[in-house]
Amino acid sequence: MLRRIINFFITILAISGTLIVIILVCFSDMILEVKDTGTSIMSSNKSVTVHFDTDPLVINNSEVNLMKGVEAVDEDGNDITSKLSSSVINENDRKFVVYSINGSRYDLQNFKRKLTIKNYKLPSIKIIKSSYTCDINEIDEYIKTLITDGQISGDDGLGNDISSGIYRDKTALQITKAGNYDVPLVLENIFSDTVRKEVRLKVTGKLYTVKVKLTTETTTIRKNSRFSPNSYIASATDSDGNDILNQIIYRSEVNLTAEGRYKVYYYVVGSGDEEPIATLTVVVTA
Repeated sequence: MLRRIINFFITILAISGTLIVIILVCFSDMILEVKDTGTSIMSSNKSVTVHFDTDPLVINNSEVNLMKGVEAVDEDGNDITSKLSSSVINENDRKFVVYSINGSRYDLQNFKRKLTIKNYKLPSIKIIKSSYTCDINEIDEYIKTLITDGQISGDDGLGNDISSGIYRDKTALQITKAGNYDVPLVLENIFSDTVRKEVRLKVTGKLYTVKVKLTTETTTIRKNSRFSPNSYIASATDSDGNDILNQIIYRSEVNLTAEGRYKVYYYVVGSGDEEPIATLTVVVTA
């Protein structure tokens, strides 16, 4: 009798053990995905492998293709080369191409490849005349015109025209009145090399300035309430004191459906200036 009871319990334990093993095998993925303080233990992002047909990448002519001979596949064998982005960095007097994967479904990874550039002379800026004359309010537009007309041009160091990338360094020189200036121009090529050159400008006229005064710099409003950015403009005047309120436009980042801290940027119509002349901070609360 005792032996039967012992055999019965042994049988029960054996069956229970088998069931536990089956459950572990069938539901292992769910068990591994148990969340720990809100973060999944097992990452759902896929790993990525990048292959190069040659390392280093050799560029020896005017055709610049940083993606040449590159292939990227994920852990499932899918070709995701199109999701790669490339950039050039300088490290210890050597150049490398860095490939990064774009996509939230993939682990953020960087892959480096050596870069060799043959017959390379660094970028350059060419200026035709020794000096030019322009109005103080039209400096940037005038420089763009000079580039369009071929008076100012840029080369990437391999004979490619990258004149459209030339810009004025406003931080190095601020022009607030008429006079003769050596205006700094900057150009960076795809290889992360930069060149600077000054263009001589005879600047004429009077600087047109705009002053916008806001009723407050920061305001707090409730979710889903009405909001009018123009109502926060107390005054807007030009350099001669004229009212130009009707020439002020704005760009708002405010989302009235979500709590947060947002910005409203105010500009002058047609000024072409990327810097706002006034900024309003808007705090949206519940």
